[in-house]
Amino acid sequence: APCWLTAHIVLIEPERASCGGVGMSAGAAGAGPGLDPPELTPEEVEANRETQMDELGALEEIVESKRFAYSPANELRTDPAGVLLAEMKVDPPGKVRVIRSDLVHDEGFEVENLVPIELAFTFGQSYPSHGPPSFVLSCCWLGRVRREKLRARLLELASECEGDPILFSWYQFLQDEALEFLGVVKGEDGTPILTMGPEGGEARQHAASVPVPAAAAEVIEATHGDGGEAVGPAPEQELDVGLAGAPGSVEDEDDGDYEPRRTISGSYAVAAAVERVRAFDQKEKDERFKSAFHTCEICFQEGIVGTKCIKLHCSHVWCRSCIGGYFSAQIDSGEVKNMKCPAGGCSADALPTEVKEVVTPEDYEKYEARLLEVGLSEMADVIRCPRLDCQAPVILEKDTDMGECQTCYYVFCKHCKKIWHGIQPCEINDLRKVVEDYDNATGAEKARLEKMYGRKKLMQLVSDVKDMEYLRANSVPCPHCGAWISKIDGCNKMHCSRCQRSFCWLCGKLITDKNPYDHFNRPGGCDGKLFVGMMEAW
Repeated sequence: APCWLTAHIVLIEPERASCGGVGMSAGAAGAGPGLDPPELTPEEVEANRETQMDELGALEEIVESKRFAYSPANELRTDPAGVLLAEMKVDPPGKVRVIRSDLVHDEGFEVENLVPIELAFTFGQSYPSHGPPSFVLSCCWLGRVRREKLRARLLELASECEGDPILFSWYQFLQDEALEFLGVVKGEDGTPILTMGPEGGEARQHAASVPVPAAAAEVIEATHGDGGEAVGPAPEQELDVGLAGAPGSVEDEDDGDYEPRRTISGSYAVAAAVERVRAFDQKEKDERFKSAFHTCEICFQEGIVGTKCIKLHCSHVWCRSCIGGYFSAQIDSGEVKNMKCPAGGCSADALPTEVKEVVTPEDYEKYEARLLEVGLSEMADVIRCPRLDCQAPVILEKDTDMGECQTCYYVFCKHCKKIWHGIQPCEINDLRKVVEDYDNATGAEKARLEKMYGRKKLMQLVSDVKDMEYLRANSVPCPHCGAWISKIDGCNKMHCSRCQRSFCWLCGKLITDKNPYDHFNRPGGCDGKLFVGMMEAW
């Protein structure tokens, strides 16, 4: 038997333990008040003990070990005790939709595996000849009313089979008929709908409970014979979920031998119970996946055991080696925001937890760092500290152009990233690029540039750049003094009015002032090109 199940049995007396392995001890219902067991002869006690051991042996053969475990009588316990976990059988086979009744328009979610009902039992000397065993029912989705209803039905079954072993009949009932007996309705598609949470204004109608580990009140009732005083193990105190009590209040109901119970917020405890249902379903799916064999859609290898595969949340299955290599390549290329399932037609993004499962710790560190970088770049009010040896994220205040790094205390301009320069415009490093960006910008981008450099300055820069572009397109600089000279008409011998030097319009070389036209008669230069361009214009 699983260690958590065995430990649970050992602690049934005198203090009941929480079956935390699968989260099933979220409340308990006792077997009901009973009379003191009758005086039995040694022969009757021996016959009962033999029947009990035969019954436990039969259950051990029928029920799988992870759903059943028991401990015989020993020096710690005078009577045998055990635990049965009854898995609900859904008809028709498929899924169960879980809906919270305390939420408006809750569409719920579907599970394939419902948390089993836990039946913890303790044999007495009078079982089975003079009554049923002591038992405790618990399950996170039952609630008080449902538990009491099942408790009453189990006692009815025991009375119908008085004198005979009853555990297997109880187990079969809980497995095969419990959902139908509890009146779980079905949707239009035939899917059973399990409602969790208070309904109809009844505070305890579908109450889920959570244990208080520090408290243990003796509230489990056990039946011996046809009535009598309650005996049996003591469970953990419950926090009942319902609408009748305010958070933290105490309800003094007339529950017979039950101790007063502290009531907490219904939404909180129902949410906790619902989460346990969801977690159990996922745990069962994971176990089945790991024990099955799969085919990788990347390497097409068949018969790969589930422990060497991963099933993404989009339901596509890959071997860990292939998908790990695929994700690592994406990380190396910086495509951390494009980590999608490689299946054709699937656009699902891989979850960080899925990436972590299949890549190396080093690659996952790079993945987290680059993912953070991308996330910060998408946040308008967060930038990196401009200092290369810092690079810490800096949150920018509204209505200011100043940023202050809280790590290195560097104060800078959020636009040019240089040291804070107050109301002075940002320094322009690439004049042509700034003018081009401003000339092509519209709306918010143009306003941002004007805030950085000043509107008047930008307008002047645009004008200067356009003038320069015109000069470069329609004039040439004097090779001696650099003055821009335009040619309106005439031959290709040009004379600079600033430095009084002559040069060739075609090749841009200085020519001698003594015989400037010799340049156009010398072979290998601009020979015969004195009037080139001028003749074409004519």
